Amino acid sequence: MDGPELLNKYYYLIKKRTKLIPKDQVGWSKNILATRFGGQPTGKIGVQWPICEVCDKPMTFIGQVYSSSYLHTSPFHFFSFFYCHSCNTANSRISASDNDAADGALGWKIFAYEELKTEDACLIPLPDYGDPKELMIEEQQVESILEDSFPDFVGLKLYIPLIWNNIDKLIDPETNRVSKDYWDKVEQIEKAAGKLVGIEQKPYLRNKGVMLGGYPNWCNGPDETPNCPICESPMDLLLQISPSQIVKYNWGDCWTLYIFYCTKHKQQFSLHFQGT
Repeated sequence: MDGPELLNKYYYLIKKRTKLIPKDQVGWSKNILATRFGGQPTGKIGVQWPICEVCDKPMTFIGQVYSSSYLHTSPFHFFSFFYCHSCNTANSRISASDNDAADGALGWKIFAYEELKTEDACLIPLPDYGDPKELMIEEQQVESILEDSFPDFVGLKLYIPLIWNNIDKLIDPETNRVSKDYWDKVEQIEKAAGKLVGIEQKPYLRNKGVMLGGYPNWCNGPDETPNCPICESPMDLLLQISPSQIVKYNWGDCWTLYIFYCTKHKQQFSLHFQGT
């Protein structure tokens, strides 16, 4: 049984995900908990703007997600993400996030709440720092689309190692070069995976975009799904930001950002990047 036929046995790997697309600016919600990227962030009353532990400067607010944006099960009622461009790199970062702490480790910070009521929330006050506009990117709200997600080809090494065992036979062990048969087989597998989730056009890009949940789009490299530092289980994708007009912020040369969390230890997060 070859790769494409084998995929039909693993339809159970399909996960629901929510794709976020730009929302027309007319009629934007005034709900401070509303999902948005950029603008002024919302937080629990009393929470201060996070300060980078490395450079001691305020971080940039990237975005926040409210559970109503999910069209499948939401792991958090509300979460927000801050980033310090000066003190982070494209290297993988793993850190626990304390909801009520003002500091942030390793140049990034996540506030995540299992419940956050409107009456317990407020816009986080801007810190006393130069031009506060440097800490906020252009605001953009979003709409949600429910989709199915299946692992990228490189992700199958984690979920269906048998496929990779067969594919590896098409790689020259001495030169590490791949044959045309290798790429033909990869294309067949990607097309088969695309059919499983109903995305047949450019199936190798089927996981690209700003996504909540599902499987990541590893845009330039191997599957780098992290393990939880506590239980060592593979972590789940919380938020993926592929280059998009939704987020008016760039990481390197067309990098994609991935935030993972542990379903068993929900305050364990991991930040990763891959670039083209």
